[in-house]
Amino acid sequence: MLAAVDFLSVTVFVASSILIYAKISVPVVLQLGDIIALSTASGGMVFLVLLLQGRYQLHNIVLRRIQLISFLQAWGICILLALWAAFLTKTSATFSRGAMSLAFGPGFLLALGCRMAVVEGIRRLFLERRLTLASAFLIYAGDAEDKVEAAGALAANGIAITGLHQLDTVAVARGDVELAAIEAAQAAQQTLLAERYDTIYLAVPWVEGAVLARLLPALSRLPLPVLLLPDGATRAFIAGRRVELAGTTAFEVVRPPLSVSEQAAKRMIDVTLASVGLILLLPLLVLVALGVWVSSGRPILFRQMRRGFGGRTFGILKFRTMRVLENGAEVRQAERNDPRVTPFGALLRRSSLDELPQLWNVLRGDMSLVGPRPHALAHDNHYDALISTYAIRQHVKPGITGWAQVNGHRGETREVGAMEKRVEHDLWYISHFTLWLDIRILLRTAILAFFDKKAY
Repeated sequence: MLAAVDFLSVTVFVASSILIYAKISVPVVLQLGDIIALSTASGGMVFLVLLLQGRYQLHNIVLRRIQLISFLQAWGICILLALWAAFLTKTSATFSRGAMSLAFGPGFLLALGCRMAVVEGIRRLFLERRLTLASAFLIYAGDAEDKVEAAGALAANGIAITGLHQLDTVAVARGDVELAAIEAAQAAQQTLLAERYDTIYLAVPWVEGAVLARLLPALSRLPLPVLLLPDGATRAFIAGRRVELAGTTAFEVVRPPLSVSEQAAKRMIDVTLASVGLILLLPLLVLVALGVWVSSGRPILFRQMRRGFGGRTFGILKFRTMRVLENGAEVRQAERNDPRVTPFGALLRRSSLDELPQLWNVLRGDMSLVGPRPHALAHDNHYDALISTYAIRQHVKPGITGWAQVNGHRGETREVGAMEKRVEHDLWYISHFTLWLDIRILLRTAILAFFDKKAY
């Protein structure tokens, strides 16, 4: 279904865009055959690239990030081939710059929207168990919670559970591992005779080496693939990038700072949006500055030292909202109904308008629009000694907003646990960075700006 959507949407939107351009532009000789050839070739090329990448396989269908990146790659290849075809065939009327821009600009957005809508629809059908693409037999060791977790993970990928078997933990505990393995293999075989399934999944702790050593040979008698699911202890270690080495495989357990291409793309978006934001918001910035000056005098801006990328310090800018200018070894966090906050400052803090000068920090390169929120140096020193992963936040530029903030982890952190949750979300963002994730965070920030009860 996803393959058909890709081919049809790309074909239709490319052809429609060229026809629209022909209607609104100066009269040109319209070669219908060239339009059909370009649009169908574009649809076929996108389909072929995604097929070769394995993006129509069951385990890849619901991975939104991978599907998005793959579609961008396929579209880029499609554009290059279309330009090459225009050069070879000299079809300047059909392949004019205006037609190509319309076809591969708005056409791309429409095709991408259709594709991601279908991917999201398939995910929902999987999660609601209204659609299954494969069946499996599940062997698990543990309690009912372990079974539910494993079955839920399979269901989310469109895999229905045909049969279940719980390992005899009593037999394993007394050392009779062979008996437990034979019973599991017999249960899998009996279910296979009664109802066909595609794969055997094992939800067995990886530390149970003796159990797996007996279980795998027993299951190898069945003509089916056997897949081992990661347990809670190993899932975090194998979630990173897989690196094939000579004779072995390694997993990236700590991601380095963003790649050169990721940094360039993120910087381009930062500069563009920050520049546009400063220009469009200039009247508002002037009004806020006047409000600060009239309500509490000078200074209008508050500059405080923070740590950025790689631990380098910089001066973050804010509209002044307090009667004090704390920037030393001790900085008290803002709290609800803080007496240090001016009346006008309270309004700015509730609406997050006090953060707008940080668009200048973004233009300077000190910050990004999206990233872990920087804290005062005094707070950095305090929490760095308490949370072992705290400094990893500095692997990327700090942001005006971040994944932690849009998930409710902002404001005062009275307990270390609150800061640990914030750090956990920051590290998740660093490990899962995509431009699409940045856009999602910016959109959610815009929605929460005037409704966040933790802004004070």
